[in-house]
Amino acid sequence: MELIGISKDYLKKTTPWSKFMAIMGFIGVGMMAICAVSMISMGTVIDSISPIPFPLGMLYIGLGMFYLVMTVAAFFPALYLFRFSQKTCNALETDDTLVLEDAFKNMKCYWKIKSILTIVVVAILLIAIPIIVIAVISSLANVMNGFPM
Repeated sequence: MELIGISKDYLKKTTPWSKFMAIMGFIGVGMMAICAVSMISMGTVIDSISPIPFPLGMLYIGLGMFYLVMTVAAFFPALYLFRFSQKTCNALETDDTLVLEDAFKNMKCYWKIKSILTIVVVAILLIAIPIIVIAVISSLANVMNGFPM
C-alpha cells in the first residue's frame, strides 16, 4: 500500500509541528526537573536551619519528589511525539510503509499516555476540590465564630 497525494502532504505538514511540540515538551521536562531538584534542595536546607517545629522542609521535599514523578510522567509523551515526527519524516522520504506504521505506533502511545495522565489529573481534582472547599468553609466558620486558626 502506498501513500498518495493529499495524505502524504498532510503528514509532511504535520511532522514539523509535532517535532516542535515534542521539543517544547522536552524543554518543559527540563524546567520541571530543575524545579523539582531546587525544591528538594531547598527543603533540606530549610530543615537544617529552621527553628520551627513544623517540618516545613519536609513539605518542600515532598512537593519536590511529587514534581519529580510528574517530570518523569511528562517525559514519555514528549518522547513518543518526537519519535512519531522523526519516523514519519523518514517514512515519507523513503516511501517505507513499515517505518510509517512504527511512526503511528508511537502516535498511539503518545495519545494513550496523554489520556491516562488526563484521567489521573481529573481524578486527583475530583478528590482535591471537595477537600479544599471543606477546609475553606471550616476555616471561615472558625473565624466567624471568633476562633482564630
